[in-house]
Amino acid sequence: MTTLTTEPDRIDLDHATGACIVRLREERDAAAAALRDRDAAIARLTAAVSAFLVEDTALLRVDAGEPCTVTEAMALLARWTAARAALVALVGGDRG
Repeated sequence: MTTLTTEPDRIDLDHATGACIVRLREERDAAAAALRDRDAAIARLTAAVSAFLVEDTALLRVDAGEPCTVTEAMALLARWTAARAALVALVGGDRG
């Protein structure tokens, strides 16, 4: 005698639920990794902008007449150039 059962449907549903859970976990992990990458990029950009602004402010003070020696001015210009180059490298090119 043959009886009707819903077991095949349940197996399909369990398989689909499991596959859905796996896919959602993969998407969650990918999103978390993207957020970590974004946070790291923001931290690098913030540090580069801060370093550039420090050197730019110092350069503006000298330009406004703050006394400094030629050696100090050359060192300041070298630091400003390095800070600007680091910022340009992070943003992917010279934006002016």
